[in-house]
Amino acid sequence: MVSGREFIAISEKWQASSVITENKKIHLSPEEDKWISDNPVVTVSNQINTEPFSFMKNGNQQGIAVDYLNLISEKTGLKFKFEKQGKWEDVIESFKYGEFQLLHSANRDAERDQYGLFSPPYLTMPIVNFGRVVSPRINSIEDLKNRKIGVVSSFTITKKL
Repeated sequence: MVSGREFIAISEKWQASSVITENKKIHLSPEEDKWISDNPVVTVSNQINTEPFSFMKNGNQQGIAVDYLNLISEKTGLKFKFEKQGKWEDVIESFKYGEFQLLHSANRDAERDQYGLFSPPYLTMPIVNFGRVVSPRINSIEDLKNRKIGVVSSFTITKKL
């Protein structure tokens, strides 16, 4: 688990601040140490266009999720290798069929529970809608009735709509 200070450091980095976290290893159980010894590198999804969570810049993987994984690596010795690039729908399918071991920045739903295990969220984001300034304000789901909306097909919020 990320400490409060580490969470603030990562948050401040993404709010244009430069805070350096302490580089202290965490104590792992013998079972956890053995698992890392047996699995020193975990393959991870490589979303390249989901800023600020995960994106490519100058050929390097960056983002909030990447910073968390780098922090976990520093604290545990576990290494992460970013594997899959592409659209979110393709990343989800690749994870579903075992092409990599860890899918970051995914919301939990009943379907995904069938093929993955979820950690507690490290970040929560409100779901918001936006429209043109001249359009009527959307205050509830009922305000969307008989209106066209754009959504990403594989996002969990899409199923709720």
